Amino acid sequence: MIRLLIAAALGYAAYRIVEETVASIPRDFEPMPDAPRKPQPGASRPARRG
Repeated sequence: MIRLLIAAALGYAAYRIVEETVASIPRDFEPMPDAPRKPQPGASRPARRG
């Protein structure tokens, strides 16, 4: 019974930590911004093989 209470308390603590972390992320956050359409000037190309 004690183990169950400890597990429940740890689970609730983990839930609260994740909830607070997710709430702290800004709403307009973009983890993967759009890639540029054209290659940047001066960017090197990979070497050809063959």
